[in-house]
Amino acid sequence: PLLVGDKHTDRDNAFVHYDPRWGERVNAFRNQFARTEDYKLYQDGKFYNLKKDVMELNALGEASLSKKEQKVFKDLKKEISKHPAFK
Repeated sequence: PLLVGDKHTDRDNAFVHYDPRWGERVNAFRNQFARTEDYKLYQDGKFYNLKKDVMELNALGEASLSKKEQKVFKDLKKEISKHPAFK
């Protein structure tokens, strides 16, 4: 509905499974993550504030998260848990 301009319900987050099938270093680019507009959590637990760190250079440590960030982290972790993990 969003793509054709019809009424839609916004999503709180999105899950991405990225598995390219090219190049000799393909495994370096395989990934899974869940994200909101402002935050991104990778399957390996790295968590980023994309508004402040668009290049994802400084992962946020769980101990330093605000109450809001703790909730987002928990919600994204729950979303990731719904999907089969890379092995």
